[in-house]
Amino acid sequence: AWLRDKGIENNTILWFTTDNGQTTGSSGPYLAAKRHLYDGGIRVPTVLEWPAQIVSNRVTEVLSSTSDYFLTHLDAAGITYTNTHPRDGISLMPVIEGTMTTRTHSIAFQSHDVSVIMNQDYKAMKVRTGAYSENFTTTQGYPLDEWMLFDMALTNQYLIERENIASSNAAVVSSLTADYDLWNSSCSNSYLGADYDDPSPYTGGTYKGLASDE
Repeated sequence: AWLRDKGIENNTILWFTTDNGQTTGSSGPYLAAKRHLYDGGIRVPTVLEWPAQIVSNRVTEVLSSTSDYFLTHLDAAGITYTNTHPRDGISLMPVIEGTMTTRTHSIAFQSHDVSVIMNQDYKAMKVRTGAYSENFTTTQGYPLDEWMLFDMALTNQYLIERENIASSNAAVVSSLTADYDLWNSSCSNSYLGADYDDPSPYTGGTYKGLASDE
């Protein structure tokens, strides 16, 4: 109503999404819930409204993250990001325009002693001893303190994350965890101020991220 009152509702990008996971109720076909990095804790719906660009309703299965919003908005405004400071995410304009049907860059997470790196087809995940997800992980029959791999492209979503296929897909695990190491290193650089013009306020800090080899 506010956008209509201002006369800008047609060319305003409006996103609706939710906090990660649910705390009560069901996650549908996905494992676990909030505070876990299984898909029941991180996969949520998003609705994007932009009448000037999206003229009819449609659905996409392309994975995205709120980290993608920044570059999407710059791209929509015709602004090229040229700053030397690193940025997470990708522009989702190709998704909005209907020319991208699969995500081209990985998405990483780390929380409660769990690390995740995923793309459209696969998800690598490590749950450490003492992690919030430890009991849930062992209940599923999965190992602790080593990278697991899940096929995320299964048509039956009730089968997603139900089988650890790491042992038969070593090359996929290696590629994804290399992406994770780069992302984790970038997080460390940002936290310690190395990515910014004046890192002095951060000197002496300690980054508490989770390296893939820990």
